[in-house]
Amino acid sequence: MAMGQGQQQHLPILAFAAGVAVHHGIFRHGEWHLHGPHIIASHIVLGAATAYYLSRFDDALTNILGQLAVLTVAYLTGLFSSMSIYRLYFHRLSSFRGPKLAAVTKLWHVWKVKDSTNYLLQQKIHEEYGTIVRTGPNEITLFHPAAFDLLDGFNNETTRDVWYDIVRPRTSAIFTRDKMEHKVGRKFWAQGLNSKAMNDYYPRILSLVRELSRCIGTFDQNPVDIDQVMSWYSWDVMGEVLFGEDFNLTKSRVTHPGIKHRDRALALAGPLGDAIWIALLGVPAYAACGESQ
Repeated sequence: MAMGQGQQQHLPILAFAAGVAVHHGIFRHGEWHLHGPHIIASHIVLGAATAYYLSRFDDALTNILGQLAVLTVAYLTGLFSSMSIYRLYFHRLSSFRGPKLAAVTKLWHVWKVKDSTNYLLQQKIHEEYGTIVRTGPNEITLFHPAAFDLLDGFNNETTRDVWYDIVRPRTSAIFTRDKMEHKVGRKFWAQGLNSKAMNDYYPRILSLVRELSRCIGTFDQNPVDIDQVMSWYSWDVMGEVLFGEDFNLTKSRVTHPGIKHRDRALALAGPLGDAIWIALLGVPAYAACGESQ
């Protein structure tokens, strides 16, 4: 069965319109950073279904793939054009000052901090645009001390940033955006960090401080990698608080595997922390690499 010339001409237009419709009907509503795999899978299925539809009118594989490529480009053009125009001119944050590309996509931010120097970028943005800056399609950054109490003060009703979903599907009292889940986890932590418990920790932590001093002293006149030494010390302190005994890192001067995992994770979180959906796509692969080592 052959497809008419008019039908072929209309398909790219329909694909473009579909991209616009998907943006306004779906992606404009709610949060999507946790659904990256589902979005990719659904588009692959859609592409396969489109290829099957095209195969009914043309048996040549090269023609089918060519038409599919044209439709894909038309669809993505409609989707991203709609996103860009909406975010620049019609979004609720469009009146706030800030870098134009930052208003369109957080990938701009990822590129700017690819060497993990977000603090320098934030300083530059603050100097150029002032105290209140639009730093993302749906993100405002406040460069003012009052922001801490405004956003994270007592009885505050604001929701935590999507960054706290970075360890999904795992969660904890720290890495959760669910207030009830945080409340339950905090309740248990409060028992271990009350005044009585702190009095019990004091002599043990003081002993670790002395061990830290001895550790630094062993370097004599040689340079000290203070980042590494303080990592040993901080993990020993956490061991005392969490498990009732330290990891003996400061004394043995051995780096715990958990520290190595943390450093590798931070190397990714530096550039990708502002586009959490990219980091989440890599979590399964990172976990697999960690288990194989």
